[in-house]
Amino acid sequence: MTANVERPRVGRDDVLARRTGRTSWTFGWGSRRPVQRATRAQSLQYPAPAVTSLLRVRWPWLAAGVYLGATVGALAVGTTGGAGFRATSVMQIAASTPDGNRVAQLGQSAQLLGRSVPVLEAAADERGTTLGDLTRRSAVTYQPSTDLVQVSVLSDTPQDAVRDANALAEAMVQVSGARAQERLETLREEGDRVLSDDALSDAQAEQARRGALGAAVAARQDEAIASANVVALFEPARGARPAGLSRVVAGALGGVGGLLLAAAGILVLGARRLRIRDSGGLALLAPEVASGSPRVAEEQAGRLLDSGASALIVLCLPGAENQGLELAQRVVRVIRNHDFDAALVDARDVLDASRLRILRRGGDQSHGELESGAQVVLCTTDDETLELVAGQSRLLSLLVLAPRRTTLDELHYVAAAVVSTRPTAVVWR
Repeated sequence: MTANVERPRVGRDDVLARRTGRTSWTFGWGSRRPVQRATRAQSLQYPAPAVTSLLRVRWPWLAAGVYLGATVGALAVGTTGGAGFRATSVMQIAASTPDGNRVAQLGQSAQLLGRSVPVLEAAADERGTTLGDLTRRSAVTYQPSTDLVQVSVLSDTPQDAVRDANALAEAMVQVSGARAQERLETLREEGDRVLSDDALSDAQAEQARRGALGAAVAARQDEAIASANVVALFEPARGARPAGLSRVVAGALGGVGGLLLAAAGILVLGARRLRIRDSGGLALLAPEVASGSPRVAEEQAGRLLDSGASALIVLCLPGAENQGLELAQRVVRVIRNHDFDAALVDARDVLDASRLRILRRGGDQSHGELESGAQVVLCTTDDETLELVAGQSRLLSLLVLAPRRTTLDELHYVAAAVVSTRPTAVVWR
């Protein structure tokens, strides 16, 4: 059964009232001055939402922060190459000189050798990778005050890291040995050529010449061997250790960071521009006015009948006109189902004086003394309506919100304007 909607007629007095702008009326309650628009201080009489309530209502922000933080963390590790495992081989400089400065020079030369293109190409070919990839993942470092050089390679698995490090170390040994052998061959050829040229006719003199040249060639060969930068494998890589952060750990840390940033943003923003999505959000953000019953129509019908108020004013916030009408009709049906008279009056589109006559109906009487019984009056939340409703203690009000259409500040403003009517709010779909 659908409740009948009573639309009051607009009369001459209504038109005059609109033209004169008269907003002070005398009727059942006595004289009343016009109520000014609620100020920010008045709307703040309702407490701000608790921090936990804000976090629970804005949970999509937290979820987005976790997702973005985890994604950025994982991508950052993948881009910088910080994830994976690192294996290290130790090389020794094959120099028999006690001169520390000379050893340091050879160590620096060995470090440059490990980063040279021939060494890296040989190791990359051995491991089936590219020169650029191995260059990015490898490092060769001379240990000061020693004759040792560390060769480290980063890879996704411990086994690949060990194989890559040993392949690079072996390439250093091969290339340095080949260079030393090539230089010795060059010196030997030069020595043979010098010995065979300009031979002396005197056998004894020739023997002395050859002895002197041989000693000089041997000295040059010793010097070449000492400066040949020959390296030997001192300790091959046998295991790998985690290098930096793995993608999982970096993603987890990034998610935590994103969560904290999102929470900080929520706390800084507070309830500003926070729209109420559903009944759960309303209960969290405005528990002082939220309806606590899942059966709103029955709750409001009982509230009107038990309180002895003259009318229940259903105030439709912007975007909730249809929801307000449906809920008002349900309240009337519930009242009638309990054998009480009830009338639904739609006062959304009438002039101020007609609205006033609707509210004046019954004046200071209770609904039990009215000829038409209980009244459910449907109104919007424009300034004129709020001025007419404000200050009336014999009225009850129900604020109807549409999902995601009303901010918390707007709700507090309307509730503060009609606080004398003991407002209750509900999100109605």
